[in-house]
Amino acid sequence: MNSAKAFQRLFGDLEYTLDEFLQLLRSHGWGDRDIENVKNFINEAFHNIYLHSTTLNAIEDLLPEPMRAYYFHLRMIESK
Repeated sequence: MNSAKAFQRLFGDLEYTLDEFLQLLRSHGWGDRDIENVKNFINEAFHNIYLHSTTLNAIEDLLPEPMRAYYFHLRMIESK
């Protein structure tokens, strides 16, 4: 996934696009290397969130049917 899509998924409610956000950082004196580090961080953060979610879904899929609803309920409580 590219940085722009990862940014959108991570910060969907933010009023900035990735390009606007990076331009804001540049206007505050951030250099190209720092900007590249921000892009890499956004990609890595999204990747880690995606892996965590995928792992939890895989665990849920392995559970017997009566336990799935309870497990799902626990996940929803934890996410609040």
